[in-house]
Amino acid sequence: MQEFYEGYWEHRKDIDHLYSSRAPGRIIKTLEILDDHEISKILDVGCGEGTLGQMLSDEYQIVGIDISEQALQLADSHYDSTKQTNIEQDDLATTLDDEFDAVVCLELLEHVFQPQEVLQNIQSVIRRGGIFISSFPNFVFWKYRFDMLRGHPPQNYTLYSEAEHIQDYTMETFEMLL
Repeated sequence: MQEFYEGYWEHRKDIDHLYSSRAPGRIIKTLEILDDHEISKILDVGCGEGTLGQMLSDEYQIVGIDISEQALQLADSHYDSTKQTNIEQDDLATTLDDEFDAVVCLELLEHVFQPQEVLQNIQSVIRRGGIFISSFPNFVFWKYRFDMLRGHPPQNYTLYSEAEHIQDYTMETFEMLL
């Protein structure tokens, strides 16, 4: 899996599809949620190029983990620390030896084979009373449906590979997973 995501991040760099100066809506919403809570320590699971870390103020201690070394090279300067981690194989409680006030897991669960086990792994590092923020891509978004009705592939919904998303979620199936 690591080899796949090294290729993924190489591709993202090649096509200049990094969020370094712009934040997707999911990150803006995450910032709003974090601002509404008493939080000091945050874990960003699947931190990618570090957009969340870049957008957060210095008042937070933030750790970023990702499977890709290339992603972590891009993210490193935006976090207090980063660590290469395979969320499906590495025990977070042991690997990180810490608890967090908030764990953020944006657009990650669709990439894993065992999402329930990943969630249990994540839960092991959330302090009592802490929060978990997650998101998943909405491939049935009305604009995508409209594009498809017109006979076009959805605009701005591109995948590196057809194998990139292992899981597909609707609100109902995502709620059942949680």
